[in-house]
Amino acid sequence: MENKKRKFKFNIIDVVVIVVILAIAAFFAMKFIDFGDNAYVSVGSSDRVRYVVEVDVMKKSVYEEIVKELPTQMIANGAYCDGHIISVEAEPCEVTDIEYKDLGNQTTLYHVAPTEEYVTVRFTCEAGLLEGTMLNNVGSQEIRVGRPNYVKGKNIECVGTIVSLEYIEAAQ
Repeated sequence: MENKKRKFKFNIIDVVVIVVILAIAAFFAMKFIDFGDNAYVSVGSSDRVRYVVEVDVMKKSVYEEIVKELPTQMIANGAYCDGHIISVEAEPCEVTDIEYKDLGNQTTLYHVAPTEEYVTVRFTCEAGLLEGTMLNNVGSQEIRVGRPNYVKGKNIECVGTIVSLEYIEAAQ
């Protein structure tokens, strides 16, 4: 009996499969691994944005605590980002009903009588934009009029809706 050792030889199909696997691995590496290139740097003539976030209903006591904390640097993804909450304003609340959805998608309707206990609050925020993106990203949030936005500082967190947006021209 003759013992024949079979040696593996590459053919064109093996090469194509290896190239496809490497391409897929490179795609996922670029997509999901942070290589530290997301620095906050100037992106041209509109490298900063100023926007207003409106919170429809807030207890007046909460508003008074927030005022003590301002101005403050914003937080995104658990770290400080290139943004500040620069001011906050309040006016009497005109909202009468609040619809709240919990994590189980159960909807609860709260009736709030317009009293002096509740206010409508507007946060003015200013932030730098990330380089290399067409979106107005501050941290992990997109900044667009009409979108919900979390306003976060070291001791502050509120959710509201962006009601205005303006680009700040870079200093010449």
